[in-house]
Amino acid sequence: MRVEDLSLFIKVVESGSFSAAAHSLDLPRANVSRRINELEQSLNTRLFVRTTRKLNLTNQGQQYYESVQDIMRRLIDANSALQSHTSTPTGQVKVGVNVGSDYYLIDITKSFKKLYPDIDIEVRYSNESYQGLFEHGLDMAMYIGDLTDSSFVARKLGGFNKIVVASPAYLKAHSTPKTPQDLLQHSCIVYRRHDQKLENRWQFSNQDIEVNHHHISNNYTHIAQAVEADLGIALLPYILAYPMLENGSVCHLMPEYLSPAEDAWMVYPSRNGLTHAARLLLEHIISRIPTYI
Repeated sequence: MRVEDLSLFIKVVESGSFSAAAHSLDLPRANVSRRINELEQSLNTRLFVRTTRKLNLTNQGQQYYESVQDIMRRLIDANSALQSHTSTPTGQVKVGVNVGSDYYLIDITKSFKKLYPDIDIEVRYSNESYQGLFEHGLDMAMYIGDLTDSSFVARKLGGFNKIVVASPAYLKAHSTPKTPQDLLQHSCIVYRRHDQKLENRWQFSNQDIEVNHHHISNNYTHIAQAVEADLGIALLPYILAYPMLENGSVCHLMPEYLSPAEDAWMVYPSRNGLTHAARLLLEHIISRIPTYI
């Protein structure tokens, strides 16, 4: 019996099927099925009840799963403690991030790789938040909003404000809005959420404005690029806008009017915690996220 097979067993349980576990681990499905069969044979116990529609644990499988979880958690902690004393941490981290996180994530990844060149990173862009953690085999996933699932552990990254931005060329060709009410005289670029709701009602500290729009995208990076291309005014998360503010490609409009902040989290499974490599990446992300003042 190998430790890798115990990890695979846990992955199959959490993923809900052999196919999902194989996909998340980049393994052939037949390989996963064969190794689970071999594990059952070595234990002389059926761990799963297999049907055409669903994969369920047997009673013995459930008891074994709970015991193996504790063993693997201790093994991960022991490995992490050992790695923390080595000069060159190694490992692989799979992290899920929101679509449109390109601007700041590339810089964070680049600086992290300079510090830890032997840690491999896989970044998966998705709008399904942490719901795909097990299916995609992620160590952790970014989420913005209110958390409702207590079966996960979440580390707060900060509060994300949104700011109104436009390019200098756009402002030169149009009047510069001074108040939210002035936005009604402009054509704006708006965001469509993953639930298909259109964010065309922009909230500020003392009023809401339903803006006119001519351009829609479900990707904040696309919206940021559209602003830089002089196509209109947008309400962007500050974390995405700050590099453009620094290089002067966009201007911050109406800074005295604040939008409500949304909490950002890094979510990970409470069962297994984080590997040493994943903890290092999480701490680095937190240290590099800019704070809007």
